Parts: sequence; structure tokens; C-alpha cells
Amino acid sequence: MNPAGASHQGIVNYLAGPNAAIVSAHYVVSQERTTQIVSLADTAYHAGNYPINAQSVGIECRPEMDDKTVERVRKLITSLRQHFLVPCGWGRTSSSQPPDAQALI
Repeated sequence: MNPAGASHQGIVNYLAGPNAAIVSAHYVVSQERTTQIVSLADTAYHAGNYPINAQSVGIECRPEMDDKTVERVRKLITSLRQHFLVPCGWGRTSSSQPPDAQALI
């Protein structure tokens, strides 16, 4: 799939569809909204490398991001860093409640 020009829902449908065991992401972010399609407790297949997939969060964005999309991604990353208690860079701690994507909208 070439996500350039694809709609938010089209990307969600592709990543949550029959190919989800091969390619997926935790979040899809666009100008319109943020959609969580894989629980943070589960592994999304976004990096092409299982050890990295297992310890990271996949965020899918359209290649032609505008300022509003960039701001949504920034808010999501800020929320995830607070959730996982990561001040910057790599790292992970456990938490029982993932952030609510709807609260970021």
C-alpha cells in the first residue's frame, strides 16, 4: 500500500484488516483524528523487526503531513512519554492503563 493520498480511514482499514499480522501500527494520526488500532499491551508489526516491534509504539502518518497532523503527533508522543514515564529517548516502564486516544483529540 502506498499511503500517499490515502484517507485516514483507508489507512486504518488496511492496518486493521487481513494484513494486520504482517503490518500494523498502534496509532494512525491525520489532520482529522487519532485512531488507536492496536492496544499498547499488544505488539504492532510496524518496524520490520520483532524485537523492536515488541518494545516500541507504532504511529502511522500520511507522508504529506500538515501542521495540524504534526501537532496531533506531538500531543500523542507527549501523552505516551508521560504514560510510560520516559523523559526522552528509548525506554519503557510498565503501566496498567494505556492513554486514551480520544482524549488527545
